Amino acid sequence: PEEPIPMKRRLAGLLAVSALAIAAVPATASADTPNSLFATAAASLGDNGGKATDRNWYDFDLLANAVVALDLGPALQDNGNGLTGLGVKATVFAPNDRAFQLLVGDITGRPWWTLSEKETLDALLAVAGTPDLNGTGISGADALKQTVLYHVSPENIPNLRARASGANIPTANSVGRTDINPSRVPFLGWVSLADGDPSDFNPLWYGRTIGASNGTIHVIASVLRPLDLKALFPKD
Repeated sequence: PEEPIPMKRRLAGLLAVSALAIAAVPATASADTPNSLFATAAASLGDNGGKATDRNWYDFDLLANAVVALDLGPALQDNGNGLTGLGVKATVFAPNDRAFQLLVGDITGRPWWTLSEKETLDALLAVAGTPDLNGTGISGADALKQTVLYHVSPENIPNLRARASGANIPTANSVGRTDINPSRVPFLGWVSLADGDPSDFNPLWYGRTIGASNGTIHVIASVLRPLDLKALFPKD
């Protein structure tokens, strides 16, 4: 049987293929930019001179790398009718690169502030290459794919503050928790997003929203977790 392509080599190839699409995307996307969810998240890769990472912790290089490497781009692209590959306008809760740095610090036990973007990406690729996480039967690639999909909702939510008064938000993953419980943070205007990991602080949305042609992006400061991280990455 044909051997699977290593995730790192697959990422390099996919980035090269996607470069043509990304090249046409403005480096900075504003709330009225008519780009797809995928193109908006991937736009920061156009600033990196062909590299997968840079030194800007507040763009979306690591999210874009994950989406490309896990072949999730089609789900977030505009189908030509203002909809995603899911057949609806969608919402993406987009963790910036700093959020992934914090996640990798939790996974590896390294002080998060010592990790470069490249080291953060390399650690995520190492997780993706793990066939079984702590005997759970969940592969690293599956865990990462489900985690990325947990950041996608088939509901378009332009006004997250208003939505925080309503019911839980459904998500596109199929493993672990499949919704997010939003609640307002009193006096601050932020929204807390309760996820599937009871052992960590809930991610926060501080107010940054980006409009897309097929949905809405809300930038968040931590990675949403559909599963308890301790079960997958126990510490001694």
